[in-house]
Amino acid sequence: MELGNPLAHPEVYYGPLLNARFAKSFEEHWAGGLQDGATLLRGGARWNEENRTARVQGSILKGQYMQPCVWEGVTREMRLFQNEILGPTVNLCVADSFDEAMALANGTPFGLASALYTEDRYLIARFKREIHAGLSTINGPTTGSEAHVPYGGRGFSGNGTRETGPFVLDAYTQWHAITDETSRGLQKAQMDTDYASTHTYEASHWDKL
Repeated sequence: MELGNPLAHPEVYYGPLLNARFAKSFEEHWAGGLQDGATLLRGGARWNEENRTARVQGSILKGQYMQPCVWEGVTREMRLFQNEILGPTVNLCVADSFDEAMALANGTPFGLASALYTEDRYLIARFKREIHAGLSTINGPTTGSEAHVPYGGRGFSGNGTRETGPFVLDAYTQWHAITDETSRGLQKAQMDTDYASTHTYEASHWDKL
């Protein structure tokens, strides 16, 4: 992946973190992951002029440039698994069955996006029913969303609304039902009728039914 200063090099895959506070939190997740017993396969440092490689583009003297991380041996009990890490990090969790994989996927309080890669239509149907996420993709990445698709998450990833498309109207507006009567006639029970008239009914002719 090309990374670095996106203002000078728009081809980079990702740039710096938002600010120093996010960078400090990202550094803390390195220590927490190691303490909990996960194995750090890649990353674990800030990019600087001494450790930069050919993939780091442009000046990185200003900004919070962090190495992307890949973790192995992550379990549901670890902070890496249960906390939302706002930075370039990947947790590798091994599952021996589809049921175990679904338990991992639904094993956090977050539920923004999910994806499943398989050609098994039975597993796809189960995944659609059982996944706890606001956005799901079959045989595609979790990045992005179509403009007409309702966007939003579940659990700690959600705020109860769905944005984009026509669904955004419910998120940012209030319904207001208005009836404007211009006929100058009195409307009763939402229908015009002659309330003064009476009706008579003949007895039912059961023998002719």
